[in-house]
Amino acid sequence: MLRTLCFTSCLLLTAAAAAESAPSLALVQKEVARWPLRAPTYVRWLLPFTQWDAEYRAYFQRHYHDPRLTMKPTLICMHYTVTDSAQAVWESFARGCWMSAGKAPHVVWGHASSHVLIDQNGTVFQLMPFERRCTGAYGVNHKAISIEMVATDQADLLSRPRQVWASFQVVRNLMKRYRIPLRGIIAHSEVSDGRSVVPDYLDYADPDYPASYPKKYRRWDPGFAYMQWLRGYLARHPVAPGRASQPQ
Repeated sequence: MLRTLCFTSCLLLTAAAAAESAPSLALVQKEVARWPLRAPTYVRWLLPFTQWDAEYRAYFQRHYHDPRLTMKPTLICMHYTVTDSAQAVWESFARGCWMSAGKAPHVVWGHASSHVLIDQNGTVFQLMPFERRCTGAYGVNHKAISIEMVATDQADLLSRPRQVWASFQVVRNLMKRYRIPLRGIIAHSEVSDGRSVVPDYLDYADPDYPASYPKKYRRWDPGFAYMQWLRGYLARHPVAPGRASQPQ
């Protein structure tokens, strides 16, 4: 979920009700633990990001005083989408929305984006090149890869072992590729807490809240239980830096 108005103004959000038949977290964790480490297959579903070059240069200059469109990633930020349709998310990104611009007039029309979108069945879509800056995590977009998981909330996400397992494999793969340490794996909720939790947080555009999100924009994705599980999985299956084409 983004610090934008995208998912409130551009998507029809679906109600999230946990089904009685959903598997318990313990059963899902047990199932995921049985599956092997495997390099993910990235299905290219690229956004028309090259059409947004001028917009993105202005965005990165405004918020980070650095208009470059490329980066060497040092963080991976995890999100859920708050909607249950990968197609709706992609179309929302491509269509554009009102985005936070910091100080008055506070919003500007633009295009939110993410590097990866993981569908409910575990399909991993690559929406942008990993070294191309996106706008998925306000405050750390100058150095973070953003990964969106199609889920309405944490309970919805944790009910699908294939999707969770796929997200773990993507994170391991990108950690290896870009030599990102475990401390660089962060939640969007932690980014919204700002510099006290994520020291790399930066925002030159908002003089009133330069070090965190305003309270009304506080984020909760992808959830404490998911992040605890992800970090535990990565600690049990550490990666060494190197080529990411093969699982380790």
